[in-house]
Amino acid sequence: MQQQRTNTFLVLLAVPVLALLVMLQATVGARVALFGIKPNLVLLAVLLWTLLRGRREALLIAFAGGFWLDFLALTTLGISSLALVLSSFITGIGRRAVQPTQVLVPVGVGILGTLIYAAVYWVGQAVTAGSLRTLTSLPDYWGIQPLYQVAAMLFLTPWLYGRLSRTPDLGSEGGV
Repeated sequence: MQQQRTNTFLVLLAVPVLALLVMLQATVGARVALFGIKPNLVLLAVLLWTLLRGRREALLIAFAGGFWLDFLALTTLGISSLALVLSSFITGIGRRAVQPTQVLVPVGVGILGTLIYAAVYWVGQAVTAGSLRTLTSLPDYWGIQPLYQVAAMLFLTPWLYGRLSRTPDLGSEGGV
């Protein structure tokens, strides 16, 4: 019971934090842009949560983060949520088989998660726009964006692992 309460508290606490990350991404992100590419702080948070806490919690975080991204950016609701949820789900499949603190794990999760997010988001935007020609952002995600996310993940993973590992994990990934 105590474990469930702790996990629920962490997930509920993450919802307003995700809104703050979206606002930071929109304001401070432009100042730390590298070759015109801004960090995707919500994607980073979702991938780190997937890596360190598991898919069950991360899927809730991904949905909430996607909602905030779409709501605050005034884009089509659901596209960011779908992209984040699929990114979290797919990158979280092998979580139990590896140690999240191994250096190659955050690298792989950062690259794979960013590419999945970019592809799903790009297709979603293309479908809602009605044309593939109106979108030009995908090439950025196939080049510099994964490297940006990987660098941030390598920097943050050891610190977050120490923080999040002190709280009990949901334990079972069954059913998700």
